[in-house]
Amino acid sequence: MSYHDLSSVTVRVPGSSANLGPGFDCMGIAWNIFNEVTFTLTEKPGLVVTGCENQYANEYNLANVAFVEVIKRTGRKFGRRGLRIEFGETQIPVSRGLGSSAALIDAGVLAANALLETNLSENELFAIATNLEGHPDNIAPAMFGGLTAGVMDNGKAIYAHYDVTDKLHFAVMIPSFELSTQLARTVLPKAVTLQDAIFNLSRTALLIRALETGDAELLGVALKDQIHQQYRAHLINDYYAMKHIAEQAGCTGFCISGAGPTLLAFSDNSTVAERIKNALAWQKVWKVLPVKIGGGAEVIRNF
Repeated sequence: MSYHDLSSVTVRVPGSSANLGPGFDCMGIAWNIFNEVTFTLTEKPGLVVTGCENQYANEYNLANVAFVEVIKRTGRKFGRRGLRIEFGETQIPVSRGLGSSAALIDAGVLAANALLETNLSENELFAIATNLEGHPDNIAPAMFGGLTAGVMDNGKAIYAHYDVTDKLHFAVMIPSFELSTQLARTVLPKAVTLQDAIFNLSRTALLIRALETGDAELLGVALKDQIHQQYRAHLINDYYAMKHIAEQAGCTGFCISGAGPTLLAFSDNSTVAERIKNALAWQKVWKVLPVKIGGGAEVIRNF
């Protein structure tokens, strides 16, 4: 079927948590929360973006930026057609450290590949998306699902996929306030000591094994880091109070989700999310949501 006949696709992309403690800018995990975005080729030229806040309803929307990037990379002729981008169900909050930008970028490259039949491989799409985002930590799990590690090597995007045991349970603690990734990066040191580098490298290696086996004691050690969380904690209101509440509720591992401000609790106890939620029932700033490992992005063809 030619792209002229394929008028619309809906892309369903999961939210994700990057870094996971020591895996700064490389580790990420997908959750079972999703955004759905529909891309439609129209006879009328121009761009229309609907279903999102007005400040994002323009050409700078990352879904459109990614769509256009595929056109640029492949040289595919768009002709005089226009594009309508419609946001449907959106479960991933913006600027909360749950991969909202990566979800939009992945949606855009996948939609362009399907609508314009560019026939790019998964790895090629992953590379385009990673170059737009700047790092693969959210791009890889959002595109492929599950637990991933990703790197850029001589301009080539590479990722690995890991198993996660079903013995573990997860809760995201999402605040009502935002934190921009740009601001969260400004507080980080320009260089790290050899001691801190070794600290994080060793714990990243342990983290993969802890998530695979569900070893709660090992997980508690493996989620520690010396590169970013201690600097970002003061940007997140009540960070240490929330950490204490989560640990009192049975959390065996705790970290910032991405750049924050969402916090992530790991446990081998299935009631941990409910216990944290009950402990926070008196307030309205933090929302506690139990989450499970999510699958990768899905392209649904609409005729």
